[in-house]
Amino acid sequence: MGCSYFCNSLPKGGMMPIALIDCNSFYASCEKIFRPDLKDRPVVVLSNNDGCIVAMSSEAKKLKIPRGAPLFKVKELIDRYKVEVFSSNYTLYGDISSRVMSIIMESTDTVEVYSIDEAFANWNFQDPIDYAYLIRKRIKMWTGMPVSIGIAETKTLAKIANHIGKKSCNGLFWLQEEYREEILRDTPIEDVWGIGRQLALFLRSRNIMTAYDFIQQEDWWVKKHLTIVGLRTKWELQGRASINFEEEVKENRAIMSSKSFGNPITELDDLLEGTKSYVHDAFHKMSKQKLKAKSITLYLTTNSFRKNDMQYRNSITMELEDYSDYLPDFIKAADKGIRQIFREGYKYKKTSVLLTDLKLPKEITPDLFTLKDPRKDKIRDCVNELNMRYGKGTVVCNLKRGSGNRWTMKRELLSPEYTTKWKDLPKVN
Repeated sequence: MGCSYFCNSLPKGGMMPIALIDCNSFYASCEKIFRPDLKDRPVVVLSNNDGCIVAMSSEAKKLKIPRGAPLFKVKELIDRYKVEVFSSNYTLYGDISSRVMSIIMESTDTVEVYSIDEAFANWNFQDPIDYAYLIRKRIKMWTGMPVSIGIAETKTLAKIANHIGKKSCNGLFWLQEEYREEILRDTPIEDVWGIGRQLALFLRSRNIMTAYDFIQQEDWWVKKHLTIVGLRTKWELQGRASINFEEEVKENRAIMSSKSFGNPITELDDLLEGTKSYVHDAFHKMSKQKLKAKSITLYLTTNSFRKNDMQYRNSITMELEDYSDYLPDFIKAADKGIRQIFREGYKYKKTSVLLTDLKLPKEITPDLFTLKDPRKDKIRDCVNELNMRYGKGTVVCNLKRGSGNRWTMKRELLSPEYTTKWKDLPKVN
């Protein structure tokens, strides 16, 4: 079906199509880009602390390796089929994603980055299929990332088209009106974008098994049981664009950095170092959005799965004197907060850092009675410039370096950061 539905004319009515560009097996594909020896080999990527399998290449999926399974439970399968295993390399994945998205953004003025590995684009071209071939080829050539492209009249239909495109011989599919009914009849209701597991169970209990069955329902019934969101999904499946593009990334009004420690932590100094590391991560996210924060909340917890250990959890919110984008302010507050809620005798598994009450500088009313040190702005700008130019973590505040810390996340199978660290640049002999 995949290759037979293509056509090089605009849909009836001249409606410009929407394209969904989706990276294939994104995390696993990132690992393969700089490893030609992994071509056609199964690859899996692990969660934080090398715990569970969170991503797989197409070859690994064919082996029926269950997503989310703990690595140790599928070790025999991994060894039998010589599956290559990697720790999550979020720095690499984020950089490859930004390169792919920049190519997509150059293709049109209307782009919505939906997630790290997919984006919607409104293509105002007379021949979107030829352009899809060009973009797909360009992304592969410039980044090494394979993508699939689905084209349709609405975002929801573009999702379905993309799913078909992944299985087609050329990675592309244009879902046009004359084929819509047949395709919707073949689309299970749970595969419709916006229909979650619980909604799918509800609809199936009423004999609504496919997307086609869904659009046969009256608008009032859909709105009553699935709210206006479900009604928009129905309209989208009928070819009526009802979900707007969100071209601008919305600023976060709360930013969290939360990770489990590589080993249980019992000493205050180790806990402080781990927490300050997560403060750096959260602060970096805040700085990229040019936001300021007024408070920082710190969470401590032990491992609830270790029934023989004493359990403890606590949190504390530290208010800053004023809205700040100066890292030492947050480090000082985190140090003070952790010391207040730390209790000896416990094995801590996790700490979390939450920055709240975030605002843009233009939204903040200056306090005339608070004296500010002008040197802070110069230090902040200098540090931000160095970290942007040479990579996050080039300059840190009151943080010990090194990977031997007990709190450091387990990443024993971590690949090099090929595109963001000079020492990890691929070498050609």
